Amino acid sequence: MGLNEVAERVQAGYRMSHPLHCSEELYNVMSLCWHENMENRPGFGDILQNLSHLAENADFHINLENLPECLKTADMDDNSEDAV
Repeated sequence: MGLNEVAERVQAGYRMSHPLHCSEELYNVMSLCWHENMENRPGFGDILQNLSHLAENADFHINLENLPECLKTADMDDNSEDAV
């Protein structure tokens, strides 16, 4: 899907569905950020406050067991051995 198609779909009201590996509370924060009326979207301070609260129980809010296989196999090498 190209950038123009993404923009058109979002403008038409499309929003990403609830990911299986994401808690309802975290998805609610995401959804607030996508509100059609930008004046109703949370500010960065509100987002930080919400995410900080959720981070206290991060294992509950992001379930890596439900992460799609294509993301589980991503190369997570940080190349720390190559650092000078």
